[in-house]
Amino acid sequence: MSAVLQITNHPKFEKYTLWLMTGKIAPKSGQISPTLSPDGADIKTSHHSDRKTG
Repeated sequence: MSAVLQITNHPKFEKYTLWLMTGKIAPKSGQISPTLSPDGADIKTSHHSDRKTG
């Protein structure tokens, strides 16, 4: 089985299959893009603190 099929058929990544293959998403059917992709979520939050160390 090719690497692409192994990834897209893995339960953890099934929700990204359409995005991986076509660059499109279908949120109503559960097909989304990863948060870190340029197409991902509009709101990106950072868990880093503004506090400086040193």
